[in-house]
Amino acid sequence: MSKTPNYDTAVKKILDQLVPSERVCALTGEKWLMTDEEIGWYRKFNVPPSKYSPRVRLFILSSFTVAYQFWWHKHAITGVSLLSVVHPATKLKVITDEEYAVSDVSTINKNFNSDVNFLKQFRELQLQIPLAPTRNYIKPENSLVFSSYGDQNSYFVGASRSKGSFFGSASFDVENSAEFFVSSQIFSSHNIIHSQRIHNCRYIRECFDCLNSSFLFDCRNCESCFGAVNKRNKKYIFFNEQLTKEAYETEISKIDLTSRGVVDNVNKRFDELLSVSGIWPENFNEGCQDCLGEYLRDCKDNRFCYQMVQSNHNYYSAFSSLPTEDSAFTGGSSLQDCYSCCPCGKSNNCKFVGWSSQCHACEYCLNCEDCEYCFGCIGLKHKKFFILNKQYCEEDYWTLLDSIKCQMLETGEYGEYFPASFSQSYFPESGAAFFCLADTETGEKIGANMFDPTSDGAIGQQLSSATKVKEPKEIPDRIDDLKPEEWVGVAINDPIFKRRFAFLKPEINFYKQERIAPPNTHFISRVRKLFLSANSWFFEKQTCNKCQKNVFVAKNKTYLVKKIYCRDCYLKYLEENN
Repeated sequence: MSKTPNYDTAVKKILDQLVPSERVCALTGEKWLMTDEEIGWYRKFNVPPSKYSPRVRLFILSSFTVAYQFWWHKHAITGVSLLSVVHPATKLKVITDEEYAVSDVSTINKNFNSDVNFLKQFRELQLQIPLAPTRNYIKPENSLVFSSYGDQNSYFVGASRSKGSFFGSASFDVENSAEFFVSSQIFSSHNIIHSQRIHNCRYIRECFDCLNSSFLFDCRNCESCFGAVNKRNKKYIFFNEQLTKEAYETEISKIDLTSRGVVDNVNKRFDELLSVSGIWPENFNEGCQDCLGEYLRDCKDNRFCYQMVQSNHNYYSAFSSLPTEDSAFTGGSSLQDCYSCCPCGKSNNCKFVGWSSQCHACEYCLNCEDCEYCFGCIGLKHKKFFILNKQYCEEDYWTLLDSIKCQMLETGEYGEYFPASFSQSYFPESGAAFFCLADTETGEKIGANMFDPTSDGAIGQQLSSATKVKEPKEIPDRIDDLKPEEWVGVAINDPIFKRRFAFLKPEINFYKQERIAPPNTHFISRVRKLFLSANSWFFEKQTCNKCQKNVFVAKNKTYLVKKIYCRDCYLKYLEENN
């Protein structure tokens, strides 16, 4: 028996009339074809069709993810500065993670007013309720990190488990390393993208089981290689040529990677090698069946999905390190029958939910934990039958919910995720820009947070008020010439990124220990380059350069021209050339 009969009747009339047709996005004006497949998901979740194109929906959803950003914010009560992933210009409040963990914000609530649009009432409530500044899942030790899974002695790392590491995201079991993205089991290495089991390596992309190597792309089980693409089980490769051990060591001795200028020149040479000789598979999926997506592992029947593991029958979903099933337009792990939820985890039967976990049958909720049958709620924990953070008996809950959903359906609010302006993130450094390749013009069209990133004291008092500011050209070229006593904590202006940064003492110690050239750009700019060097959550049709078969390929913002091989041609190429 339906709990919301009036809404069900109203939405059924809309769904019964749906047929495949060309649609125009209400925000950007772009056209898309609404297919039977897309319509099937609307009917599954009993929601009206979206007014926005699938790509724009991804922009809005992923604008709520942090991706990689750090700001200084002020405690909502004490005014003490806190490092936070919430930009102060959003006007959202923060308290400490410890305070947030024990807080009960159900006393901050609203009575629904049928004369006012629901999302306006929700926004008023949202601005009253403080957030956790760094959302650490496991308390880190001696670290400056966010969404930590147990970091120790690490700095400016997000959604990771690391030790003694710097500047990375979404990586696990990383030790004594810097600049890493979606990688695991990384040791004493630097600048690593989408790789696993890497030791003592530099500048590695899409590799597995490599040791004592630098500048590799799509290599497996390689040791003592420098400048190699698409290699398997090799030693002493130098810019894709097989050398003897002696000749290899002679060539390596000529290259000083402690010099930034040398690194820049080698990078250019490596990019030329990759553009001329590198083969990109149509995707980097592994063990998948009937999937269209990128970075999928052991998945089945996924369409337009990205970075997922052991997940089946999903549509435009991403970022799942645990099985996600039967969900559409989601970002998060261990979701079941969820629609338009991001970021979200360990939840089922939820719609339009973000930054929540272990929730059941919740809709239009943010920052909730272990809740069920809640609608339009923020920051609740262990609650049931709440609307706008106010509790109702079960009968009254369903009666009011039916009325609200009918009204939202009439106003066009129901069926869309929260407006992008409700996000805690600065749009150009959110997942929308890093994973979906959204630009500032798109951010403006969808009404995202596009303020000055340095506003409201977000870069910190020490950097913003510094009167003695150095320029990147003053940073020594070689690490041996970088003296900690002269550079630690000194404000440096990045003129391209238009933001100041400073070296940390343990950071300089790491560069000296690992013989790494000192960087001369803001660390967020460096990590951004990592994100944009990986394949994105934006698919386009191309043809195999070998057999001309049509394939769907994830766009790469850095490597715009790629020599693409379909899966069969790629595997044949590897066999013939290794």
